[in-house]
Amino acid sequence: MVKLTLSLVMICAEAMPRGGTVSVALEDRRLVVTGAGQGAMLAEEKKVALAGDAGALTARLVQPYYAGALARSLGSIVVAEAATDRVVLTAALPPA
Repeated sequence: MVKLTLSLVMICAEAMPRGGTVSVALEDRRLVVTGAGQGAMLAEEKKVALAGDAGALTARLVQPYYAGALARSLGSIVVAEAATDRVVLTAALPPA
């Protein structure tokens, strides 16, 4: 779970071209990583890579693809949500 957390933090940090704040929280057995800052956004191809599509895997898509693969190996998926200047990546925690 630590590798997944760090991967999601890296994805959020990269999604903020002008800097901002990355926060990590546990909410109702869900890992929630949020990146907030001016211009924060997650490119569509990164969302696709998180979902496991390696069809056009490039250097910029390796981290999201790896994070998605880690989540799936734990029996979870990563859900990406975006709003103005905010990116939220959520993964359900595996059963204890």
